[in-house]
Amino acid sequence: MNDKYKVLLADDHKIITDGLRYLVKASQKFEIVAVADTGKKVLQLLDSFQVDIVVMDIRMPELNGIDATKIIKEKLPDIKILILSTYDSEGYIKNAIEAGADGYLLKEEGQDQLIEAMEKLLEGHTWFSQRVTDKFIRRIQKTGDSNGIVLTERETEVLKLLADGFTSEEIGDRLAMSKHTADVFRKNLIFKFQAKNASELIKKAYTDGYLIY
Repeated sequence: MNDKYKVLLADDHKIITDGLRYLVKASQKFEIVAVADTGKKVLQLLDSFQVDIVVMDIRMPELNGIDATKIIKEKLPDIKILILSTYDSEGYIKNAIEAGADGYLLKEEGQDQLIEAMEKLLEGHTWFSQRVTDKFIRRIQKTGDSNGIVLTERETEVLKLLADGFTSEEIGDRLAMSKHTADVFRKNLIFKFQAKNASELIKKAYTDGYLIY
């Protein structure tokens, strides 16, 4: 038992964590040491348990999986993180990678893929679901790049403030820019997301994973 890899499962749906418990326990290489239903609880549990790998959903209360990944990697960079999600949008995947996730598994995958992904991560490799990989390959073949909608750091800041309901004037005050400059950022974001207005921009940004609830 002591030589098994220690696993923390994180998902806010009990039916998912119950299923994951069954799948992971079927392998002789892993031991589930903790289960969390919020991102905040993940961080609390990591203070109490020695963990080799975290298998974590993106959409969770209190702290989402992307932000939790970023914090974990800053504090405990040796812990491997496998994102487990229903979302294959490029925004979610890009945000997960930038946060430091070591792998991205779609929930539609089976037990063999889950165990293989965990094993590969613990061997020092990355692992992505085939559909995720295929999507990026098709984009590279079609457009010559792999990023989809690319946002600068400042564009991301403006987008988050727009989603929080701030006006251009308020955004300008917060980011030390003029109202006019904030308006320009807003218009550029609307253009990038091919939206009709700011409301549709925010909706698309959430749907595509550039903003996370």
